[in-house]
Amino acid sequence: MKNIETILRTIERELIRTYAVLDAWFDEEPGVLQYLPAGGGRCCSEVLEQLMHTNGNLLSSIEMACREARQRAADAAVDHTTDWSHYTLLEALALERCMHTLYTAAAATQTLSHDDVRSRMRGQLGICLDHLDTLCHGEGTLYKTTLPLQEPVTVDVYQHLYFLAHFGRSHVKRLEENKAEFALLGRNLN
Repeated sequence: MKNIETILRTIERELIRTYAVLDAWFDEEPGVLQYLPAGGGRCCSEVLEQLMHTNGNLLSSIEMACREARQRAADAAVDHTTDWSHYTLLEALALERCMHTLYTAAAATQTLSHDDVRSRMRGQLGICLDHLDTLCHGEGTLYKTTLPLQEPVTVDVYQHLYFLAHFGRSHVKRLEENKAEFALLGRNLN
């Protein structure tokens, strides 16, 4: 069992790291961002936009869960410890869900500007951090939702935020693969 304060600091750190890594991708050269992998798939810009939309959906569910948790906190005692083993499971599920999203979802189309996607992702980080601040006394353990995965998983608000952080981070591998392929293509042309 871990103390809620430790969990909150860990989630905050994971969210900030994930969004910082993703934000840096917006500074890549346009060729890297628009390069379509030879074997199919999405360009980096499409991956980032799809992630922004998916995280928006996750945040809608988290927002509802936060409201419920705050209401329940008024009527219940809050446990200030939580089982960390569930969090490590969520890291693997986030990666699995990322692969499912990247390779089975309908073809992505870029509908938003590069700057708009970046701005919205930065806003999403702010929303996540606001939820952690609002539920800073363990209230996030009081309400559980189900993640819509192949095998549904029940999570509390903190676990949901942790999943969101790792879901975002799991997309970085695809971005790096695209960049490496683009760089290799450039070397082969010279």
